[in-house]
Amino acid sequence: MSALPLDRTQPPAAGPIKAFRFPPFLHQRLANGLRVYAARIDRVPLVGLEVLSPAGALFDPAEESGLASLHGELLSEGTTLLSGTEIAAQVEYLGGSLGSGAGWNGAYAEAGLLSRHLVAGLDLLTDIVRQANFPENEIDRLRQRRATELLRRRDQPAALVDRQMAKALYGDGIYGRAALGEQQTLVHLDRDAFMRFNGQHMRAAGSTFLAVGDVDPEDILRRVEASLGDWPAGEPSPLPAFGIRPLEGVEVYIVDRPDAAQTQLQLGHVGVPRKHEDFSTLMLLNSIFGGKFTSRINLNLREEHGFTYGAQSTFERRLGPGAFFIRTAVGNEVSGRAVEELLKEMRRIREEAVTQEELDDARSYMVGYFAASMQTTGDLLKRLENLAMFDLPDDYYDHYSQMLTAIDRQALLSAAQKHLKPHRLAIIAAGPAQQLRSQLEPFGKIEVVTPDEVIG
Repeated sequence: MSALPLDRTQPPAAGPIKAFRFPPFLHQRLANGLRVYAARIDRVPLVGLEVLSPAGALFDPAEESGLASLHGELLSEGTTLLSGTEIAAQVEYLGGSLGSGAGWNGAYAEAGLLSRHLVAGLDLLTDIVRQANFPENEIDRLRQRRATELLRRRDQPAALVDRQMAKALYGDGIYGRAALGEQQTLVHLDRDAFMRFNGQHMRAAGSTFLAVGDVDPEDILRRVEASLGDWPAGEPSPLPAFGIRPLEGVEVYIVDRPDAAQTQLQLGHVGVPRKHEDFSTLMLLNSIFGGKFTSRINLNLREEHGFTYGAQSTFERRLGPGAFFIRTAVGNEVSGRAVEELLKEMRRIREEAVTQEELDDARSYMVGYFAASMQTTGDLLKRLENLAMFDLPDDYYDHYSQMLTAIDRQALLSAAQKHLKPHRLAIIAAGPAQQLRSQLEPFGKIEVVTPDEVIG
């Protein structure tokens, strides 16, 4: 029996969306306020452990930008019991991994180990989060490394437009500061500053312990109770006020890089916090607009006009109002035309509903990607981290597919009209100002800045 001929002129039709069930997990709160999430995934003898604390860059004091970020890195560089070298040696002996750090939303210490080394991993994490002592030599080493990183970023177009966008949207507000710090703030970050920050934010109240892998969740709960149950509760860190710099129209900034062969572009405005009621709708809308390879802006700039290798957009996931931005890199000579096309696509998705085909395709993509992105212990750990970080309900992932299915074309149109603002945004272009100025003048008043002024 011969096979049916293939029609290679048409992509295969998407199959029906299959039901997906997020693995069951334990979620308990200890008497001191520490939350515990634990899930058994016994396909392989591995376990991932993490302690998540409210010690992110949004808590940086105004004159100490970079404090939270460096504090996060230093957590695993020495405790009252073990030096950083001894910690590394133990992890190497166990054949695992261990690290720490901090982003905008929180600080973390995490370990990946064979499940038979669970106790050793738990002991190490407990030591790190409760007894970090910030050795002077490690502070000097990481501070010098961070200063070098800031110098390197002066030559990175993507880093320049990111930093200038933050300044344009948030001004002197928290998100307008440099999470990595600046040269003039790093030199003042001493051991006293790290000890003070640690005492204020590394507490059981507001923190979460997470475990995923070949473990018994009830056993995890008992062990965490024994090791962290007497961790001082402290006071939960209240979210600070998030300052926003209002944009009255379109503002254009050129980060002058005279010898650049192409221009790094970013268009953006302030968006919404992760817990906003419209966030899921915006994720689906963004998938159509600029969140996947077949999105509108990528097809426009890449396929139709040949301006770029790729264009994408995103809504930042933050506790406060993160940014919505579009990012791409184009030839210097077409920068103005690229901005014009991007603004046209923003207006179009606000003025007319997306097609049913676009909606079905985006929904299928997001549901399929969701299931495919949870294949490893680390993947599932990050999903639980998301629940904890943004205080989402335990059944959030169980209803993910149904939630997307309930979003129709009119809901997307309403969300676009409410949350996309082509008439009030910032345009950042890192490239040769002499060539870009005339192209970008039609969009708004231009301010030219240098890389040194942007990075600080």
